[in-house]
Amino acid sequence: MSVSGRISTFPLADLLQWIGLSRKTGRLELSSNRVSSSVFFDQGRVVACVSDDPTKLLGQFLVFRGAIDEGVLREVMAEQESSGRPIDEILVEAGHLSRARLDEHVAAKAEETLLGLFDWADATFRFDERVAPHPKAMRLDVSVDDLALRGVQRLDDAARIREAFGDPSAIPRRTGGDPRAALGLDWPAGQVLLAVDGSRSIRDIVLRVHGTEHQVAERLLTLHDAGLIAVEPAPAAPDPSAPAPPEPESPPAGEPPRSMQAYELALELIEASEFAAAIEILHAAFTDHPGEAMVRDLLKRAEEGLVAHMTAGDLALDKIPVLRGPRDGAAGASRSPEEEFILGLADGTWDIRSLTWVAPMRSVDVLCAVERLIRANLLELRDPG
Repeated sequence: MSVSGRISTFPLADLLQWIGLSRKTGRLELSSNRVSSSVFFDQGRVVACVSDDPTKLLGQFLVFRGAIDEGVLREVMAEQESSGRPIDEILVEAGHLSRARLDEHVAAKAEETLLGLFDWADATFRFDERVAPHPKAMRLDVSVDDLALRGVQRLDDAARIREAFGDPSAIPRRTGGDPRAALGLDWPAGQVLLAVDGSRSIRDIVLRVHGTEHQVAERLLTLHDAGLIAVEPAPAAPDPSAPAPPEPESPPAGEPPRSMQAYELALELIEASEFAAAIEILHAAFTDHPGEAMVRDLLKRAEEGLVAHMTAGDLALDKIPVLRGPRDGAAGASRSPEEEFILGLADGTWDIRSLTWVAPMRSVDVLCAVERLIRANLLELRDPG
């Protein structure tokens, strides 16, 4: 049996309570903005989790916590690509981290992956019974009640952050407060403070320090309370909370996909190698009908096709993006945080393959950002060597 819906109409805490009280065994998958996280249950207890969100991958998490830097992450990812070995094994063998210290980071990452589910205001969900954990999923043993309780606290913290900052487009600035207030900050908070320059938005800082939006906002709130930064709040987004129905509704057995027309159109576009147009159609269709696995799988196929098409053409993975002029000359135009991140690394030492490894973004988003910057005459591609 499977059930699906949106957490804007069936809040995650209530969904977890339903799984726990019913002693369900299976997988709960949540998707938002083309990334997904899965939580696995056994008799109502959380036993594993996994996510394809780039900001929740182990390498990005370790960079955010200061355990490794971008250069080490590039080396490790290159070794993983050539050998196929797990990243944790490579890190320990190369001496970057002890096994005990790495295990601490992995446990913290698993906790952040679980609690990060509560950061999605309008994710779609699908629960499938009797689905075993993915081989790469992190093993856990957490009660649903504990997870729901901590999740509610996370929502309270998020409400305080929204009250202080509005939304991630807000721009923090330093106040010139007592520098002694910075003593005792953890590594991520120190990096967030260094990233505050009066022009970067919160969303820009999130990418720069390789964190999640909530992790960075938590540190900004600490800096704000210490008098080290001030933020002119951006207009707050509306609160999407709504009363929960008694139980999620299952789609009628045998019902054909409600977005079949969009599916068929997207399939035609994929076969014609019009991957970007297919992605646009499928993303809208999957957002409207989160229970339709056919749409989700075709969306994944379209994105993989776009990546293969782009890297087989002008954006070959060994090409090196470089600025066409001084970095200051790229200022002034309205660009996305993703584009700003790519511009910051376009110093002639990072090829496209390395950017897809190191950027806290999906590969398809890295490639699209590079392509937009080339079209804007801000970047040019050079051959390796």
